[in-house]
Amino acid sequence: MPGIFGIVRTSSSPEGDLQRDLQAMAGSMHHRPTYKLHTYVSDQIAMGRIGPSFLNPEDQPVFNENRRMCIVFEGELFAPDDIRRQLEKDGHIFRSDCDAEVALHAFEQYGTEGIARLAGAYVGVIYDFKSRTCHLFTDRLGLRGCYYYVAPSGAFIFASEMKAIAAVRDSSGTVDDQAVAEFLNRGYPFFERTFFKDVKYLLHGTVLSFKDGRLSRDQYWDMPRLKPDANWKFEDAVHEGADLLVQAVGRQFRQQGEIGAFLSGGLDSRAIVAAASATGHRIPTFSLGCRRNTEQKLASRVTERLGLENHQLEIPPDFLVRFAEIGSWYTDAMVPCTQLYWLPQLGHIAERVQSLMSGYLGGVLYGGSYGLYGTSSYQGMRSNELLPTSVHGNLIAQRLVSEFSPFLEIALTPSSFDTFRPLFQESSREVALATGDRGFGNELVRMRLHTDERRLTAVTNGIILGVFADAKYPFGDYDLLDFFGRLPVKWRFGALVYKAILCKAFPELIKIPCISANTQHVPSTLDSNPSLLQIRWKKMKRDARFLLGRLTGGRLSLPDRGTYVHYNHWYRTVPSLRKWIESILLDDRTLDRGYYERAGIERLLHLEMTRGYLFSALATLVAFEYWNRFFVDKQLPNKHSESVSGK
Repeated sequence: MPGIFGIVRTSSSPEGDLQRDLQAMAGSMHHRPTYKLHTYVSDQIAMGRIGPSFLNPEDQPVFNENRRMCIVFEGELFAPDDIRRQLEKDGHIFRSDCDAEVALHAFEQYGTEGIARLAGAYVGVIYDFKSRTCHLFTDRLGLRGCYYYVAPSGAFIFASEMKAIAAVRDSSGTVDDQAVAEFLNRGYPFFERTFFKDVKYLLHGTVLSFKDGRLSRDQYWDMPRLKPDANWKFEDAVHEGADLLVQAVGRQFRQQGEIGAFLSGGLDSRAIVAAASATGHRIPTFSLGCRRNTEQKLASRVTERLGLENHQLEIPPDFLVRFAEIGSWYTDAMVPCTQLYWLPQLGHIAERVQSLMSGYLGGVLYGGSYGLYGTSSYQGMRSNELLPTSVHGNLIAQRLVSEFSPFLEIALTPSSFDTFRPLFQESSREVALATGDRGFGNELVRMRLHTDERRLTAVTNGIILGVFADAKYPFGDYDLLDFFGRLPVKWRFGALVYKAILCKAFPELIKIPCISANTQHVPSTLDSNPSLLQIRWKKMKRDARFLLGRLTGGRLSLPDRGTYVHYNHWYRTVPSLRKWIESILLDDRTLDRGYYERAGIERLLHLEMTRGYLFSALATLVAFEYWNRFFVDKQLPNKHSESVSGK
């Protein structure tokens, strides 16, 4: 994916050694022939930036006036003009209009506070030659991820992809069992952990400084503690939120290039597409799914109402057989294979646009964390706000961490199970202890940002960033984030204020239903509660699909049209998919690692075929095996595996 990389040593070393390590890092991240590479090497530091020439085309690193500091930067700022004007008043001279130079002068003038003022989606590193200090930083939400590592030699190594760190000769190879336990059970490691014990994932909203072999961290943003104005009326919040949403989407068009958007049947993507139309940008949209998929039908209704062109892209049932290996390589195998469903069509999309806007995080910040679990649970979360702060941590840990998966107990060897289960229980205690005093609703969102949301946003979209010039997240706009921080929690329950904002800003979409857990339990003009008959009919169809597969041993199977992908149905009906999973999980090399037990894997495969819905667990096991092949066995992706084509 586009990103930054580099090495900082505590003592001088031959320039040739640094140059070789830097070239190895760049080579591991050079996924596209159109990528432009910028590098810099001195006696103690080597750093670079790689990415499409269309985004951040200026030569990097960028130096300040006296060449005391330099920066490499990847990403973009949403609204840099105000801070640039202030920096010019402070005497800073700009040689270009690039975002990297704005970030450099902001840090030079204000330090960490300068980074905190940079609204955007970015990752960067600044080196101060006078103090010999390296400052690694990312945006508030960590939308551009970055790994880092302090080697036994004392060198500080950082990169936007883990494989670039592994390419350096003195990188570590010790596996972190707690991260593995978290990944196998939840699909991601928590907090800063990675599969390597000493390689960390940079926290969002953080400036990490390295000097004299030591690290110091300054987290400039976590979650706001702003108290809502007691006199603020709901109608005023709706009016302000509608304006800010349109403004946030409009800012995404500051950079050049053709921009499109993913469009599903939910709230977040339709809000972005409608806001783009409101700003005068008629963008193409892309809907992924399967034939007669409900998501695609609703997306088509949205674009018909807005007069836009929607491309409905079919997800082929055998796409994992063809694309899972290269997709796992792009993402450092840090996400389950089920998250790669857009990969087969990215080449098609890249022929039409250079950037994609995503509605990711919209539901989380504006109500998604409150409506995901059904009516009774939703009401329970409302009552949780009345409980003492001391009990919030355990409640949040129960929601985000849950119990150790019974499927893992089947798949793992006895020794692995004995190792991983107590470690995962320790993860639950860690999440509970990390919960603060912002109230249940705010802390639930905060801890989701600390765990799954940040990982899935940055790591999963590594594929998009590896094909396009940019992936854009309007809901990460800082004005919107500050607005979110001012909302009373009760207004965010069930996406109450969020839906009211959409009704006000885009009344033409009110009558189109949404697929979203947020909208099923709170009445609004945007969506009505499902009737008791509808709920029962949906349950009857789900039970019928389950019984049909169980009674026929998987020989007959019906897909669930309400989902993007039909993994469980495909497993039963596509022989090549079954054989591919078996070829990985039952391979002698996989089993010889000592994590999985052959009889347990065979039992899981039988259960998936005849009774259960276990595909997500199988995909997670496959992803971890890919990680072992890439990073333990040092095996590159098969050169014959299907690649992603496009611009």
